Amino acid sequence: LLTQRWPTILDFEQVARDLEIEKATYVSLLRRFCELTEKDISLLDESLAASDLSGVYSAAHSIKGASASLSLWDIYEAASAICEGAKTESPESIAVLSAAIRKELGLLLSRVADADEGLADDA
Repeated sequence: LLTQRWPTILDFEQVARDLEIEKATYVSLLRRFCELTEKDISLLDESLAASDLSGVYSAAHSIKGASASLSLWDIYEAASAICEGAKTESPESIAVLSAAIRKELGLLLSRVADADEGLADDA
């Protein structure tokens, strides 16, 4: 199960270098990603509760694209699995993966807050 590999330890500086952006920019993008993904997860959960698999797919697809852009591969894989679950009508796995993404977002937000403090100290 994908959730056994979480949380992912990201090296913010290395990923920023790989993306050819400043670490502060990457941290800012991660913060925005978390804000938007929390909304997408809420929409996904609401759609799941309403048995709206099209809505589930749409929300998961949004998360999938954004996470890939930021090299958040475990979130990407979970969102991809949710997209597949929406196609095959597998609500149980969708709920588990949605909860795993929510948990990862909390951990990521904590790391972003720590990085923000480090950036402020460097200034």
